[in-house]
Amino acid sequence: MKLLIINPNTTQQVTETIGAAAKAAASPGTEIVMATARFGADVIASRAEDILAAHAALEVAAAHAGQCDAVIIAASWDSGLLGIREALREPEVGLTESACKVATMLGDRFGLVTFGARSVPCYRNRVKSYGLAERLAGVGCVDIDRTRMYTDRAATVAKIVACARELIKQHGAEVIIPSGAVTAGLHAEIQAELPVPVIDATSCAVQLAQSLVRLRPFKATTGSFSVPLSRHVGGVDPAIARLFEPPA
Repeated sequence: MKLLIINPNTTQQVTETIGAAAKAAASPGTEIVMATARFGADVIASRAEDILAAHAALEVAAAHAGQCDAVIIAASWDSGLLGIREALREPEVGLTESACKVATMLGDRFGLVTFGARSVPCYRNRVKSYGLAERLAGVGCVDIDRTRMYTDRAATVAKIVACARELIKQHGAEVIIPSGAVTAGLHAEIQAELPVPVIDATSCAVQLAQSLVRLRPFKATTGSFSVPLSRHVGGVDPAIARLFEPPA
C-alpha cells in the first residue's frame, strides 16, 4: 500500500515533521510518499493562502494520480481536499476532517486548539462543512511565534495544554484536537497533561486512509463527487488538465 501525503504549504520542515509522524503511525508494509507544494504560502494562515494551497495541492495530486492508493492532505486547513476527492479515483482524507470524525467516536463534543486568531472562524466553518458543527465545543487560539513552534517544542506543548484546559473547563470539550502540522508527534506529551482524549490528526489520517484502501470503495460515476470529465482546463500544469480529460 502506498500513501501520498501532500504538504500544501512550502515549508519543508512541515513536510519532515508530518512524515516522521506518519511513518510512526503507518502499518507494516505501508509506504509513505511525502510531497511539498511547489508554490504558495510558507504557512497557511488566511483564506487567500488557502486558495493558493488548494491549487498547489491539486497540482501535486495530479502529478501522482494513479501512482498511489490514497492521498492525505497534510495541513490542518485540509486545503483542496474536496476538489481533489472529486478529481482523483483514489480515496482522500484531510488531517482535520479525520481528527474531527474520530473525535466524535470518543466523546460528545470536541475542542480544536489552533494557532493564529484570524484562523478561528475559518476552522469553525471547516468543521461546519463536515456536518459536525453541533459536536464542536469550541476553537481555542494559541499565541506563539511560528518559528518558535518548531524550535521550542516544550513551549508549544505548554501553550497547547493551557488552551485545551480552558476548552475543557469553560466549554465542556470531552476530546481535544491540537491542529496544525506543528503538533505532529507531540500527542503523548500533550495527553500526559490532560484528563480527556487527545487526538493526533496525522495518526488518524494515516489509519483512516489505510482503512479506505482496504475497503476498496467504489468511485462514484454520478453525483457531485464523480470525476469531472470532458472539460477543457487551460493555463494550468498539464497534469491538472489531464485530470479533466476522458480516459483513453
